[in-house]
Amino acid sequence: MQGRALRVALVTSSYNYIPDGVALTLNRLVGYLESQGVEVLVFAPIADRPAFVHQGTVVPVPSIALPGRPEYRLALGMAGYVKRQLLDFQPDIIHIGVPDLLGHAALALAKAHGIPVVASYHTRYETYLKHYWYLAPLEGWLKRILRRFYGACREVYLPSDSVRQALLGDGLKDNFKPWPRGIDMARFSPAKRSTVSIDDETGVAETARPEQRRPGANGLARRIHDGDGLPFVWQLIVFLGGITPAILGVTGIIMWLRMRRVRARAAGVGA
Repeated sequence: MQGRALRVALVTSSYNYIPDGVALTLNRLVGYLESQGVEVLVFAPIADRPAFVHQGTVVPVPSIALPGRPEYRLALGMAGYVKRQLLDFQPDIIHIGVPDLLGHAALALAKAHGIPVVASYHTRYETYLKHYWYLAPLEGWLKRILRRFYGACREVYLPSDSVRQALLGDGLKDNFKPWPRGIDMARFSPAKRSTVSIDDETGVAETARPEQRRPGANGLARRIHDGDGLPFVWQLIVFLGGITPAILGVTGIIMWLRMRRVRARAAGVGA
């Protein structure tokens, strides 16, 4: 390492084919590291067309579209040529972003060659299983795998203390370090606030004022129904029109019950 820049190999299953939280966070990390003179090489699945302009150099790894969620890629471990490229890069440290087949292969490679390995924690995958009856029985098994995986890393970077407490509660090793995300004030600012409206025809969200759109039949029907933007008198009519059926229904039941009692009494007197 002496006389050259620090080298980091980033291994992740989400980097540039979909702009999710993991991909965007790791892209910002790579951009920052390279701005500080650190050499970074990213090993990740790719799609035919990247979803956005990514940071750094990416080495593609074998992958397929995830069954049922084709917008995501399922990495098929680490092929021999990928391992050779990683070792030829001679990283000073390996950073793993996802504990999947690719992440486990990177961890095994790092241990076999004495390369320090760290991980960043992004998703509580084990909490997903309880929402699928056919996967729920595997929750305990997955927790054991995650305990071994993250426990084998030198450090694990977490976004918050609440996540740390949850993972400690699951029995994970306390090798955690805080990595809070914060807010990019250049990207998110009140000065960039815009009006978001929902198109009644398509259901698409648009950053346009409602009055800039010509209302179609659905939009007109909706305004008539809820009185939005119409005079108070019409809103009162809409309110009364909505509550009247309920009043008539309740009073009708009361009248029916009273008539039933009257008829029962009359039948008793006649007897």
